[in-house]
Amino acid sequence: MTAGFEVDIGAQLVAGVNGLSAKIGGLCDRLDSQARFVRRANEAFRKYSFPINVNGQLSAGAATVNSTSHGPAAGYMWGVRRFTCQGFTAGTVTFYLDNTNGESVMPFPAAAVNTIGKGELVMKPMQRLAYTATGITGTPIAWVDVDVFEEWLLPWYIGAQRDGA
Repeated sequence: MTAGFEVDIGAQLVAGVNGLSAKIGGLCDRLDSQARFVRRANEAFRKYSFPINVNGQLSAGAATVNSTSHGPAAGYMWGVRRFTCQGFTAGTVTFYLDNTNGESVMPFPAAAVNTIGKGELVMKPMQRLAYTATGITGTPIAWVDVDVFEEWLLPWYIGAQRDGA
């Protein structure tokens, strides 16, 4: 009787250790998965700042530019974080999404720096910034600072996905 009792204890002990080992293995796999996600996310995320030469398009203090170059490429998104427009003393410069008949996203009735919170102005792949300038006196130039990230990172960027699993 004693030997059977010892065998049961030994079998339960082995099963308990194997179960604990499996749980530890699963935890290690999850931590490895999270580390891979963080590494991949860090490689897929960049900050970028570029100038927009508003003055080069002006004629009699006015311009309408439907740009084909100021926006994210296919597979990427932009989180616009700051617009800066300076060098003019009168007039208005206004930025739009896609074209000057589109949504107005940043008007400048005077030279200024405007910051935007993360996730408040996200541009989809192939969207473009367009702008108008009217009644301009001076030499306006604009800069746009953006977070550039691969499209799959949007849930992470806006905070909807926290653990990368």
